[in-house]
Amino acid sequence: MFVIDLIFNSLLQAAPLALATFAIVLIFKTSFTTNFAQGMIGTLAAYITAYILMPVPDVQGNLPSPTFSAYLLAILAGIMVSFLFSMLIDVLVFRNAKFISPVSKQIVTMGVVLILSGFIPFLFGISDRSLPRIGGNLTDTFIGKFLISVVDMFGGIGIRIKYHMLLGFFIAFIILAIIFVMLKYTKWGLGVRATASNEKVASMMGINTRFITAMSWAIAGGLGALAAVLIASNKGTFGNVTIYFMIAIQVQAFFAAILGGFSTFHGPVIGIVILTTLNNLFSTYFNPWGNTVLYLFIIFIVLLKPLGLFGKKIAKKV
Repeated sequence: MFVIDLIFNSLLQAAPLALATFAIVLIFKTSFTTNFAQGMIGTLAAYITAYILMPVPDVQGNLPSPTFSAYLLAILAGIMVSFLFSMLIDVLVFRNAKFISPVSKQIVTMGVVLILSGFIPFLFGISDRSLPRIGGNLTDTFIGKFLISVVDMFGGIGIRIKYHMLLGFFIAFIILAIIFVMLKYTKWGLGVRATASNEKVASMMGINTRFITAMSWAIAGGLGALAAVLIASNKGTFGNVTIYFMIAIQVQAFFAAILGGFSTFHGPVIGIVILTTLNNLFSTYFNPWGNTVLYLFIIFIVLLKPLGLFGKKIAKKV
């Protein structure tokens, strides 16, 4: 029963990480670069959300207690800023440096990390910020009662899950489900898949690849923002929003993308679920060498399948 409990909680824990992972893959597939600034952009959104909820940090370490509607508006503000900021990176920077090498593109994103790491303390101060757990004021609503009933149902069979993590899981699941449906059945999704396959051919076929890449950056920024807020709020402690709190999350997202395979959209999302589950299992049974065993496992998988567990080799005709 302990293993089943751990697996269920790993699935809930992986949900917000899946948002961050998909954001990285979406940019990689359309702009052909790895965005090292993804985590820092999400950090900016978390700071904005926390600042709106509590402009002045409480020196006593008390968390704010906003209504759900106030929390939602604060989250939307953070997502919108990340959405626009990420779009501007593509429009103002990458669009004017379209033919630079992939390594140079990565260096540009590292430059964005340095800019934001200096800009965020300048704008919000050097004090850490705090985010309360999402849904704390939903317990008397239909959604809150539904989530509590699910928690009680799992508790009845010996599986302990947390209310706020379950809410984060449903939010992430719904968002990703909508995006995957859009990728498969909408004109935007067709454009993304065509651009990811061959940008030049897609452009010749009449697809506005500039719009596709700009929107991909923007959506990735919004997903990273939501992931940062969900991850920070799940901690439920004072000072859970720090300048570098998303670094470890971004590293996990990159590992998940490598494990699942950068060549597909679904592979990295499944990869983060596998990675989170294995991380919790190895941390339990191989403590304190859990991370070491996990990374050795990833190396072993990559040696066996260089393209990832779900990666596909793409053959191009000349």
